[in-house]
Amino acid sequence: MSGEGGLPWKIPEEVQRTPPTKRPTETKLPWTTNLTNRSQQEDSINWKLDLFFAIDCTGSMAGEIEGVKQSVIAFSEIIQDDGINIRLGLIEYRDRLNREEAILHSFSDGVFTTDVPQFREKIGNLRASGGGPEPESTFDAILTAIKSIEDINRTNALVIITDAPPRIPDKECKSVEHLIVEIQEMKLDQLYIMYPLGHKKCQVYEEVLDTILGQSFDLRGDKSSFHDALMNLSRTISTNTRIG
Repeated sequence: MSGEGGLPWKIPEEVQRTPPTKRPTETKLPWTTNLTNRSQQEDSINWKLDLFFAIDCTGSMAGEIEGVKQSVIAFSEIIQDDGINIRLGLIEYRDRLNREEAILHSFSDGVFTTDVPQFREKIGNLRASGGGPEPESTFDAILTAIKSIEDINRTNALVIITDAPPRIPDKECKSVEHLIVEIQEMKLDQLYIMYPLGHKKCQVYEEVLDTILGQSFDLRGDKSSFHDALMNLSRTISTNTRIG
């Protein structure tokens, strides 16, 4: 969607996060304590998560892009502090029928990276432009993400951030049913969509979310509330990864 700035957001309900377990201290020799703590730290990483961000980069999304850039380090730390090994991936998309193809970004270590500052730098290079009027190629972006899954032994999750409904049919995805079948066949474990919940044409996203572990978050509010929404989202992802 074209325009300047982002739509206002509303803070979603707080999702409580389980605090990381404190490692016990030893009253023995210092070298024994260090070895014990290191072993416990290694053993605490019991979960592995590959998380794609697919961001609508049309003209009206400048505020949201900046919000992700400012919040992504704190977002990742919440998940890492819960003992989850996280790798991040990035897709930017607009409107494929407007000859604006999605971009699957790569990093020094591949499609996914554990280098959060490098991921933040990639976000900072995104530019909100193009797109024209609604809708946008959100469903095709989801297909790009699930076709880029590298390891089915890790938890695979996707976060969509958009202010527009999906184009149906699109260049590749022909229907909601088509998308649901692809998600189920390609081992996507979790899906989260941040969009304006009051936007009637966006309610189709709920049909997809009804078939997979995930949740919708309201894309309304100021910069502070968007940050809070992302923090709540990270806690939700952490919880679902650890109990999944």
